[in-house]
Amino acid sequence: MFVHTVSAVELMDRFQTLLEQENTTYHFNNYLSPSYQLDCLYSTSSNRHADRDARDLSEQKTYWRSKLCAWMYHVVDKNVLDRELVEISMSYMDRYLAQHPIHDSQGFQLVGMTSLYLAIKIFRHEGKGAAMSSFVKLSQGVFTIQDFVETEQAMLDTLQWRMHPPTSLAFLELLILFLPRGACIPSARRALYERIKFLLELCVTVQFFFNKKSSNIAIAAFIEVMEHEDKPNVSDVKYHVHFRKCVHSICGIDCDSDEVLECIEAMTIVHQNAWHDLKEELMMEDGCGDKSPTGTTVPSSVVSP
Repeated sequence: MFVHTVSAVELMDRFQTLLEQENTTYHFNNYLSPSYQLDCLYSTSSNRHADRDARDLSEQKTYWRSKLCAWMYHVVDKNVLDRELVEISMSYMDRYLAQHPIHDSQGFQLVGMTSLYLAIKIFRHEGKGAAMSSFVKLSQGVFTIQDFVETEQAMLDTLQWRMHPPTSLAFLELLILFLPRGACIPSARRALYERIKFLLELCVTVQFFFNKKSSNIAIAAFIEVMEHEDKPNVSDVKYHVHFRKCVHSICGIDCDSDEVLECIEAMTIVHQNAWHDLKEELMMEDGCGDKSPTGTTVPSSVVSP
């Protein structure tokens, strides 16, 4: 992860490839916005209460998405899987729903569960793949294997088999290389990376960051952690300045752009509350079983040899 022999040209090429994917292939419209819901309603019928219904749908879908995201993290953590799978799953779900509007919670849930199934299946964990029958159990029989098979095929067709989204963690893997050797000792570099990674995982669950660019989220998280830690891993300000200059020269991104600054401001709050929220979550989960998005206790295993 922390290889320092990568040339500036190679680093630029890698970053530009991710940026191009982010802005083209993996870009999607804000399907949660009231205006998007309004267009969907007008395309299906004439409704004099469409404005109100669109706002209600926007709120409902935002809630469903949030619940599914939390559920995905719970399942991933219980099965000791890579937490990046959740961000990947959310990319599948968001891109599909941006093209195929679904207005009922059950259909929304099926797409979300299939997204996680696909992510586990594609990004296998130590040779293990997802067991579709386990996802049927997770739904408590609401969905059948045929439901998942049909939804999986529909998603693959819609997404055109583009299943490797440029995640915020993918950007972080490159951003950490912007720090020179002298910026910090190896253990401090590792600690910095882990803190940023943790913040990025939290941001996946926060609605504010929905439809924000993963590149800007990763850059904002890096700046927030590096520059505002109580016990900084990179204490010399000159390396903070160096990082910002590298982002601008190598990535072509201004760290003072509106979206990056908005993300930093939001992350400051997320970062400050992170440990308090984590403690509360651990207390709430103590003694609890796995939950499906509908709140039913379910078996914990979703992987098979």
